[in-house]
Amino acid sequence: MEVQNFSKFALRSNVLSKETYLGQTVIYEDHRTILTVLYSFKKELNLKFPIDIVMFDKHDDFMNPSPEALQKITKFHKKPSLEKLFSIVEFDLSGNDDDWVKAGMELGLIGNVFLFNAEVSQIDFMKEYLTQNFGLKKVYNLGPVWEVLDERGDLSDVFRKDNLESFWNDFGWVYKDGKFDFKEDRNPFILDIDLDCFSCYIYGDTVAIPSQILEQKLHESKSNTRHAYYDSVSFMKKIAKDSCVNTICFESVYCGGIRHAHQIFNNIDELIFDSQLGS
Repeated sequence: MEVQNFSKFALRSNVLSKETYLGQTVIYEDHRTILTVLYSFKKELNLKFPIDIVMFDKHDDFMNPSPEALQKITKFHKKPSLEKLFSIVEFDLSGNDDDWVKAGMELGLIGNVFLFNAEVSQIDFMKEYLTQNFGLKKVYNLGPVWEVLDERGDLSDVFRKDNLESFWNDFGWVYKDGKFDFKEDRNPFILDIDLDCFSCYIYGDTVAIPSQILEQKLHESKSNTRHAYYDSVSFMKKIAKDSCVNTICFESVYCGGIRHAHQIFNNIDELIFDSQLGS
């Protein structure tokens, strides 16, 4: 889904747009940049916003924006423009990139968030946030994708139906005739990958998960017969293919530095995008 005028935005915003067999992918450094990306697509695409995000990230980025940032967002709604939003994102949101999710919800850009591979995965499975103008939004903290898909994972366990049905409905996931799969009419969404979720902490240093180990985890077969996604790669490719736009942020400082961030990028490019991002 190529957006004709997006190249003009990319030239000014230090983002790279690549077209792959899985659709358009936008690549950038700081995670909060996604808000200007989403706003640009909102102006170009016939999509309903707020839009859901399927997010792979080491952190939930769900901190509260500062009162000053919220005040500027309120003023932004009265006379919105890309220039005003760019200023808020760059100068009023946290430089740690940890408050952009709620800011995006307040901007009317982000709906529900489905978070995979966060460091803290089993605490606060679901958090709610009541925005000032766009209703109640949710963040589901799901854990490593290879565990979510397994027999007792949150996308597989029919014995926890009463506890998980609300999540399944929001995610567009349905159990029918003994199998789970996505609904055809599920809500539009963006796939967003923060490369730091494929890093690890070893002997005091953050490093890229070694290529062999990451490939093994993403390709390992699931002991599950209730859905068609028998490894994490096939699931992530399905998400990327069905998403409206894919986004990737480097966040090099949280990956252990530029070299480790590029190592993770190359791994994900090869495993998910068939090496089309780096071409």
